Formats: sequence, structure tokens, C-alpha cells
Amino acid sequence: MENRKIEELVREILKACNVVKAPVPIVEIAENYGFLVIEKVMEDDESGFLIYSKNGLLYNEKKYNKIIAINTSENPLRKRFTIAHELGHYFLEIHEKEDTIPYYYVHREQIIDDYKKE
Repeated sequence: MENRKIEELVREILKACNVVKAPVPIVEIAENYGFLVIEKVMEDDESGFLIYSKNGLLYNEKKYNKIIAINTSENPLRKRFTIAHELGHYFLEIHEKEDTIPYYYVHREQIIDDYKKE
């Protein structure tokens, strides 16, 4: 996707969430789009991941379609970046195709494996 289109998409998201100035409330934006944002213990070299399931995933006895997990050991700025990064995956790869994608999960190791295959 072209940078201009990405910038337009970001402006649309910020407008839809009534964000007019910094700092951007990234957790609230994620929640506004139906995400559960959780912190989990992860490997030191892992910052987070995104899971989407059309049929939902159980977490603490409640069903969620979208989860962003972030590493508990990361600093607050890195956590914000990771949430924004995972939202980028969602908006660029899933958002407009939710009805046709039954399940989506991106993990750092999966990306590395995909890269090695090319």
C-alpha cells in the first residue's frame, strides 16, 4: 500500500476515534475496534503479536475475535509502539476482509520462516 493511502487510513482511524492531538490513546483505539489488549510474559526478543478469529477465542471465559498481546517486560513506549504495529497488521491485512478470513495469527517466528522461504 502506498504511503499516502496509509496516511489517509491513519487520519480516518484517528477521526473515527475523535483523536485530535497527541498523545494518541493507542489502547483505547484498539479497544474501539474490538480488540482485547493483554500483557503476557514472552521471550526477551519478542514484543507482541496479533490474533484474529472470526469464530472467537476464549480468554478468561469470555469470547474475543481480536487480541493483541504485548510483552510485560517491555517499557511503556515500546508497548505503545507494539500495539500500533499490530493494529497496522490488522488495518492493512484484515480489516476490510474480516468476512473472508477465518483466522489470522502473526508471530515473529512465522514472519522469519516466511522470509526464509523466499
